[in-house]
Amino acid sequence: MIIFFSITDKNTTIKEIETTLKNTIAKDFSLKIACEKNHPIVEEFSKRKRFAFPISLDIFSVGTSEETMIEYSVKNMPADSLLLVRNNTKNFSENTVDAILTEAMQGYDVVMLKKRGEKKGIKKFFSDIGNSLCKTFFNFRHYEGDIGIQYFSSQAQTLLRNTNVNLMSKLNRWLALNVRYVEMDIKKTKFPKNSYKKPLIKSGIYAFVFVLTLVLAIVFGAKITWTFITTLVVLLVAVTSVAMSLFHALDIYNVSRVGAIHFKRDDAIETRQYPKSK
Repeated sequence: MIIFFSITDKNTTIKEIETTLKNTIAKDFSLKIACEKNHPIVEEFSKRKRFAFPISLDIFSVGTSEETMIEYSVKNMPADSLLLVRNNTKNFSENTVDAILTEAMQGYDVVMLKKRGEKKGIKKFFSDIGNSLCKTFFNFRHYEGDIGIQYFSSQAQTLLRNTNVNLMSKLNRWLALNVRYVEMDIKKTKFPKNSYKKPLIKSGIYAFVFVLTLVLAIVFGAKITWTFITTLVVLLVAVTSVAMSLFHALDIYNVSRVGAIHFKRDDAIETRQYPKSK
């Protein structure tokens, strides 16, 4: 199994990771860490002579997004089961890792944590609507659990490496694989919310076009001749503007829940390994 950490601004060390993992039920695994070249972990890796587990470090240029790190690193991993730990998770501990891996041993392909207790009332109502619209427009549903820590079987990891890693790890598009949620008292993983400026502008523009179309149709409706073609054009503009406005609004909804999905295609500037490959 590969335990993979994508680290951007999280203040952690390899030593802390080793301490957390040394008593877990995880056996025969290797660590893989992706980080920027100026992260303290790079210096720690250079200074230390020995590590508790086999470890590799993918080093990226400063400013590389977590999505880019994950996409590159996962696609360049060997085929194996994978435990993905994201930068913003607050739930990485011996207990949570053991809980996830215990379920994974039962044969589940995708396992993640879920906050104990179901959503209720108006929050659940709007969540169900959002999921239904996402299923209709994008053919996916949001995971019911928290994506801060996720387990993928070797079969699921192989599929990840051959598709869009960020899309499949953040949004539930699995068809034949079993997804399992482990209920625990956890904290929700929060993602940056400053990446939906463009879809917000686009959604507003299309909403404005729809309102303008209605206003013009009402104001000038009595002064023009309504032929079949004229009516069809107005309806087409109105329906298209509503659909596109809703489409971009759903994009905002997705980003607010799971962060950015898109990534910049980039390579690691260096990969280091311990023990060194011969």
